[in-house]
Amino acid sequence: METPSTPGWYDDPEAADQLRYFDGVVWTRHTAPRTTRWTPPETSAPPAGPTAQVPPAAAGEDPYGWRGPSSAPPPQQTHWGAPPAGGVQQQWGQQPAPYGQQQPGWGPGMGYASGPATPDGVPLAGYWQRVGAYILDILLTGLLSSIFGGYFLLKALRPWIDDFVAAGNSSDDPKVFEDLLNSLSSYLTGRDFLTYVAITILVGLVYNVGFNTWRGATPGKMALRISVRERDKAGPLSLQVALRRYALTLAIAILGALPSGLSLLAMLLRVVDLLFPAFDGRRQALHDKIGGTNVVQGRQPKRAPKTPPQP
Repeated sequence: METPSTPGWYDDPEAADQLRYFDGVVWTRHTAPRTTRWTPPETSAPPAGPTAQVPPAAAGEDPYGWRGPSSAPPPQQTHWGAPPAGGVQQQWGQQPAPYGQQQPGWGPGMGYASGPATPDGVPLAGYWQRVGAYILDILLTGLLSSIFGGYFLLKALRPWIDDFVAAGNSSDDPKVFEDLLNSLSSYLTGRDFLTYVAITILVGLVYNVGFNTWRGATPGKMALRISVRERDKAGPLSLQVALRRYALTLAIAILGALPSGLSLLAMLLRVVDLLFPAFDGRRQALHDKIGGTNVVQGRQPKRAPKTPPQP
Protein backbone atom coordinates (compact mmCIF):
# COMPACT_ATOMS: atom_id res chain seq x y z
CA MET A 1 0.00 0.00 0.00
CA GLU A 2 1.04 3.61 -0.45
CA THR A 3 2.40 5.56 2.50
CA PRO A 4 -0.37 7.88 3.80
CA SER A 5 0.24 11.60 4.12
CA THR A 6 -2.12 12.44 7.02
CA PRO A 7 -2.46 11.00 10.54
CA GLY A 8 -5.04 8.29 11.07
CA TRP A 9 -5.83 4.58 11.09
CA TYR A 10 -4.94 2.63 7.93
CA ASP A 11 -4.49 -0.92 6.71
CA ASP A 12 -1.50 -2.39 8.52
CA PRO A 13 1.22 -2.94 5.87
CA GLU A 14 2.55 -5.87 7.94
CA ALA A 15 -0.72 -7.66 8.80
CA ALA A 16 -3.87 -7.76 6.67
CA ASP A 17 -6.22 -8.50 9.60
CA GLN A 18 -5.56 -5.33 11.61
CA LEU A 19 -5.20 -1.57 11.43
CA ARG A 20 -2.18 0.51 12.37
CA TYR A 21 -2.00 4.21 13.31
CA PHE A 22 0.08 6.52 11.10
CA ASP A 23 1.11 9.73 12.91
CA GLY A 24 1.86 11.70 9.76
CA VAL A 25 5.56 10.78 9.74
CA VAL A 26 6.01 7.12 10.57
CA TRP A 27 3.90 4.05 11.33
CA THR A 28 3.41 3.75 15.09
CA ARG A 29 3.20 0.56 17.13
CA HIS A 30 -0.48 1.12 17.96
CA THR A 31 -2.74 -1.40 16.26
CA ALA A 32 -6.41 -2.39 16.37
CA PRO A 33 -8.39 -5.32 14.96
CA ARG A 34 -10.06 -4.69 11.63
CA THR A 35 -13.81 -4.36 12.40
CA THR A 36 -15.23 -1.67 10.13
CA ARG A 37 -14.05 -0.04 7.01
CA TRP A 38 -15.33 3.05 5.37
CA THR A 39 -16.05 2.64 1.67
CA PRO A 40 -17.11 5.45 -0.62
CA PRO A 41 -20.38 5.33 -2.59
CA GLU A 42 -20.16 3.51 -5.87
CA THR A 43 -20.78 6.71 -7.81
CA SER A 44 -18.02 8.66 -6.08
CA ALA A 45 -14.51 8.86 -7.42
CA PRO A 46 -11.94 6.61 -5.78
CA PRO A 47 -9.94 8.31 -3.01
CA ALA A 48 -6.62 9.80 -4.05
CA GLY A 49 -4.68 8.23 -1.20
CA PRO A 50 -4.82 5.00 0.81
CA THR A 51 -8.18 3.98 2.23
CA ALA A 52 -8.78 5.47 5.67
CA GLN A 53 -9.69 3.02 8.38
CA VAL A 54 -12.01 3.47 11.34
CA PRO A 55 -10.94 1.87 14.61
CA PRO A 56 -13.37 0.05 16.88
CA ALA A 57 -14.03 3.26 18.84
CA ALA A 58 -16.46 5.84 17.53
CA ALA A 59 -15.29 7.84 14.54
CA GLY A 60 -13.46 10.96 15.58
CA GLU A 61 -12.53 9.65 19.01
CA ASP A 62 -8.90 10.17 20.01
CA PRO A 63 -7.33 6.68 20.21
CA TYR A 64 -4.89 7.96 22.82
CA GLY A 65 -7.46 9.68 25.00
CA TRP A 66 -5.74 13.02 25.29
CA ARG A 67 -5.66 14.74 21.91
CA GLY A 68 -8.03 15.70 19.16
CA PRO A 69 -9.27 13.26 16.54
CA SER A 70 -6.71 14.29 13.94
CA SER A 71 -3.54 14.00 16.01
CA ALA A 72 -1.73 11.46 18.15
CA PRO A 73 1.27 11.71 20.44
CA PRO A 74 4.53 10.82 18.73
CA PRO A 75 5.48 7.25 19.56
CA GLN A 76 8.48 6.64 21.77
CA GLN A 77 10.98 5.59 19.18
CA THR A 78 13.71 3.12 20.11
CA HIS A 79 16.84 3.62 18.03
CA TRP A 80 19.42 0.88 17.65
CA GLY A 81 22.37 1.59 19.95
CA ALA A 82 20.60 4.42 21.81
CA PRO A 83 20.17 4.16 25.59
CA PRO A 84 16.67 3.12 26.65
CA ALA A 85 14.42 5.17 28.92
CA GLY A 86 16.11 5.89 32.21
CA GLY A 87 19.52 6.61 30.68
CA VAL A 88 21.09 3.16 31.16
CA GLN A 89 23.13 2.13 28.16
CA GLN A 90 22.31 -1.30 26.78
CA GLN A 91 25.20 -3.76 27.07
CA TRP A 92 24.05 -6.32 24.50
CA GLY A 93 26.32 -6.28 21.46
CA GLN A 94 28.76 -3.85 23.03
CA GLN A 95 32.08 -3.81 21.21
CA PRO A 96 35.35 -4.29 23.15
CA ALA A 97 37.22 -1.15 24.11
CA PRO A 98 39.85 -0.09 21.55
CA TYR A 99 43.53 -0.17 22.39
CA GLY A 100 44.44 2.48 24.91
CA GLN A 101 41.12 2.42 26.75
CA GLN A 102 40.24 0.41 29.79
CA GLN A 103 37.47 -2.10 29.54
CA PRO A 104 34.06 -0.80 30.73
CA GLY A 105 32.83 -2.28 33.94
CA TRP A 106 35.97 -1.54 35.94
CA GLY A 107 35.46 0.47 39.02
CA PRO A 108 33.68 0.25 42.37
CA GLY A 109 30.16 -1.05 42.12
CA MET A 110 30.35 -1.85 38.39
CA GLY A 111 29.74 -5.56 38.78
CA TYR A 112 33.24 -6.78 37.95
CA ALA A 113 34.29 -10.08 39.47
CA SER A 114 35.42 -9.60 43.03
CA GLY A 115 39.13 -9.82 43.80
CA PRO A 116 42.18 -7.67 44.49
CA ALA A 117 42.01 -4.36 42.64
CA THR A 118 43.47 -0.88 42.56
CA PRO A 119 41.73 1.86 44.58
CA ASP A 120 39.71 2.83 41.47
CA GLY A 121 38.57 -0.76 40.89
CA VAL A 122 40.86 -2.09 38.14
CA PRO A 123 41.47 -5.84 38.75
CA LEU A 124 45.05 -6.87 39.42
CA ALA A 125 47.00 -9.32 37.29
CA GLY A 126 47.27 -12.91 38.49
CA TYR A 127 50.56 -14.24 39.82
CA TRP A 128 51.08 -16.75 37.01
CA GLN A 129 50.36 -14.08 34.43
CA ARG A 130 53.24 -12.12 35.89
CA VAL A 131 55.50 -15.17 35.89
CA GLY A 132 54.71 -15.88 32.24
CA ALA A 133 55.37 -12.27 31.28
CA TYR A 134 58.65 -12.32 33.23
CA ILE A 135 59.86 -15.42 31.37
CA LEU A 136 59.00 -13.90 27.98
CA ASP A 137 60.81 -10.67 28.88
CA ILE A 138 63.89 -12.60 30.07
CA LEU A 139 64.03 -14.42 26.72
CA LEU A 140 63.65 -11.19 24.76
CA THR A 141 66.25 -9.25 26.75
CA GLY A 142 68.61 -12.23 26.52
CA LEU A 143 68.22 -12.21 22.73
CA LEU A 144 68.88 -8.46 22.57
CA SER A 145 71.91 -8.81 24.85
CA SER A 146 73.29 -11.54 22.60
CA ILE A 147 72.82 -9.37 19.53
CA PHE A 148 74.49 -6.29 20.99
CA GLY A 149 77.01 -7.94 23.31
CA GLY A 150 77.55 -11.44 21.97
CA TYR A 151 80.83 -10.46 20.34
CA PHE A 152 82.35 -9.51 23.71
CA LEU A 153 81.04 -12.67 25.40
CA LEU A 154 82.57 -14.91 22.73
CA LYS A 155 85.82 -12.98 22.95
CA ALA A 156 85.88 -13.50 26.73
CA LEU A 157 85.16 -17.22 26.37
CA ARG A 158 87.60 -17.82 23.52
CA PRO A 159 90.58 -18.80 25.77
CA TRP A 160 88.44 -21.26 27.72
CA ILE A 161 87.08 -22.77 24.49
CA ASP A 162 90.64 -23.18 23.14
CA ASP A 163 91.78 -24.92 26.35
CA PHE A 164 88.72 -27.19 26.29
CA VAL A 165 89.37 -28.23 22.68
CA ALA A 166 93.08 -28.80 23.38
CA ALA A 167 92.27 -30.97 26.41
CA GLY A 168 89.85 -33.02 24.33
CA ASN A 169 92.55 -33.67 21.72
CA SER A 170 95.27 -34.59 24.19
CA SER A 171 93.53 -36.44 27.02
CA ASP A 172 90.59 -38.72 27.74
CA ASP A 173 90.73 -38.19 31.48
CA PRO A 174 87.29 -37.00 32.72
CA LYS A 175 88.95 -35.12 35.57
CA VAL A 176 90.61 -32.77 33.06
CA PHE A 177 87.23 -31.72 31.67
CA GLU A 178 85.80 -31.44 35.18
CA ASP A 179 88.62 -29.09 36.15
CA LEU A 180 88.02 -27.00 33.05
CA LEU A 181 84.31 -26.68 33.84
CA ASN A 182 85.09 -25.66 37.43
CA SER A 183 87.54 -23.05 36.19
CA LEU A 184 85.07 -21.41 33.79
CA SER A 185 84.33 -18.57 36.22
CA SER A 186 88.02 -17.62 36.27
CA TYR A 187 87.82 -16.84 32.55
CA LEU A 188 84.82 -14.55 33.04
CA THR A 189 86.61 -11.73 34.80
CA GLY A 190 88.29 -9.83 31.98
CA ARG A 191 87.37 -6.59 30.31
CA ASP A 192 85.47 -8.25 27.48
CA PHE A 193 83.17 -10.10 29.86
CA LEU A 194 82.57 -6.95 31.94
CA THR A 195 81.68 -5.15 28.72
CA TYR A 196 79.13 -7.85 27.96
CA VAL A 197 77.68 -7.53 31.49
CA ALA A 198 77.43 -3.74 31.11
CA ILE A 199 75.59 -4.15 27.78
CA THR A 200 73.20 -6.66 29.37
CA ILE A 201 72.40 -4.29 32.24
CA LEU A 202 71.89 -1.40 29.83
CA VAL A 203 69.59 -3.48 27.61
CA GLY A 204 67.44 -4.43 30.61
CA LEU A 205 67.24 -0.80 31.76
CA VAL A 206 66.26 0.60 28.36
CA TYR A 207 63.87 -2.30 27.66
CA ASN A 208 61.90 -2.05 30.91
CA VAL A 209 61.93 1.70 31.47
CA GLY A 210 61.34 2.45 27.80
CA PHE A 211 58.33 0.18 27.32
CA ASN A 212 56.75 1.04 30.68
CA THR A 213 56.88 4.76 29.93
CA TRP A 214 55.82 4.33 26.29
CA ARG A 215 53.13 1.62 26.40
CA GLY A 216 52.64 0.91 30.09
CA ALA A 217 53.81 -2.67 29.53
CA THR A 218 56.78 -4.65 28.29
CA PRO A 219 56.26 -7.00 25.30
CA GLY A 220 55.97 -9.95 27.69
CA LYS A 221 53.17 -8.22 29.60
CA MET A 222 51.45 -7.14 26.39
CA ALA A 223 51.44 -10.76 25.23
CA LEU A 224 49.69 -11.77 28.49
CA ARG A 225 47.31 -8.75 28.30
CA ILE A 226 48.52 -7.14 31.52
CA SER A 227 50.17 -3.78 32.13
CA VAL A 228 51.87 -1.61 34.76
CA ARG A 229 50.43 1.57 36.24
CA GLU A 230 50.73 3.65 39.35
CA ARG A 231 48.52 2.24 42.07
CA ASP A 232 46.40 5.40 42.33
CA LYS A 233 46.52 6.56 38.70
CA ALA A 234 45.99 4.92 35.32
CA GLY A 235 48.24 5.45 32.31
CA PRO A 236 51.84 4.63 31.36
CA LEU A 237 54.45 5.30 34.02
CA SER A 238 56.34 8.56 34.18
CA LEU A 239 60.10 8.36 33.70
CA GLN A 240 60.70 9.02 37.39
CA VAL A 241 58.33 6.25 38.53
CA ALA A 242 59.67 3.78 35.93
CA LEU A 243 63.27 4.39 37.05
CA ARG A 244 62.32 4.05 40.72
CA ARG A 245 60.46 0.83 39.99
CA TYR A 246 63.46 -0.64 38.13
CA ALA A 247 66.02 0.45 40.76
CA LEU A 248 65.87 -2.83 42.72
CA THR A 249 66.16 -4.96 39.57
CA LEU A 250 69.12 -2.85 38.46
CA ALA A 251 70.82 -3.28 41.84
CA ILE A 252 70.28 -7.05 41.69
CA ALA A 253 71.82 -7.18 38.20
CA ILE A 254 74.88 -5.24 39.34
CA LEU A 255 75.33 -7.36 42.48
CA GLY A 256 75.05 -10.50 40.37
CA ALA A 257 78.09 -9.46 38.36
CA LEU A 258 80.26 -9.00 41.48
CA PRO A 259 82.21 -11.72 43.40
CA SER A 260 80.47 -14.84 44.63
CA GLY A 261 79.29 -13.62 48.03
CA LEU A 262 77.42 -10.63 46.64
CA SER A 263 76.11 -12.64 43.70
CA LEU A 264 74.47 -15.07 46.15
CA LEU A 265 72.83 -12.11 47.89
CA ALA A 266 71.60 -10.88 44.51
CA MET A 267 70.10 -14.30 43.76
CA LEU A 268 68.30 -14.36 47.11
CA LEU A 269 66.87 -10.87 46.55
CA ARG A 270 65.68 -11.86 43.09
CA VAL A 271 63.85 -14.95 44.41
CA VAL A 272 62.17 -12.94 47.20
CA ASP A 273 61.16 -10.24 44.72
CA LEU A 274 59.64 -12.79 42.34
CA LEU A 275 57.70 -14.64 45.06
CA PHE A 276 56.44 -11.57 46.92
CA PRO A 277 53.30 -10.93 44.78
CA ALA A 278 52.03 -14.44 45.55
CA PHE A 279 51.69 -13.57 49.25
CA ASP A 280 51.15 -9.80 49.24
CA GLY A 281 47.58 -8.55 49.65
CA ARG A 282 48.12 -5.92 46.96
CA ARG A 283 49.96 -8.38 44.68
CA GLN A 284 52.99 -6.12 44.61
CA ALA A 285 56.56 -7.31 44.16
CA LEU A 286 59.27 -5.52 46.12
CA HIS A 287 60.07 -3.36 43.09
CA ASP A 288 56.33 -2.47 42.83
CA LYS A 289 56.34 -1.28 46.43
CA ILE A 290 59.41 0.86 45.76
CA GLY A 291 57.80 2.38 42.67
CA GLY A 292 54.24 2.59 44.05
CA THR A 293 52.92 0.55 41.11
CA ASN A 294 50.60 -2.35 40.37
CA VAL A 295 50.43 -4.85 37.53
CA VAL A 296 46.81 -4.92 36.37
CA GLN A 297 44.58 -6.67 33.85
CA GLY A 298 44.25 -5.07 30.43
CA ARG A 299 46.11 -2.27 28.73
CA GLN A 300 46.75 1.27 29.81
CA PRO A 301 45.30 4.36 28.11
CA LYS A 302 47.89 6.27 26.14
CA ARG A 303 47.49 9.19 28.47
CA ALA A 304 46.54 9.26 32.11
CA PRO A 305 42.90 10.37 32.50
CA LYS A 306 42.41 13.84 33.89
CA THR A 307 41.05 14.04 37.40
CA PRO A 308 37.63 15.77 37.35
CA PRO A 309 37.48 19.03 39.33
CA GLN A 310 36.12 18.71 42.82
CA PRO A 311 32.80 20.52 43.44
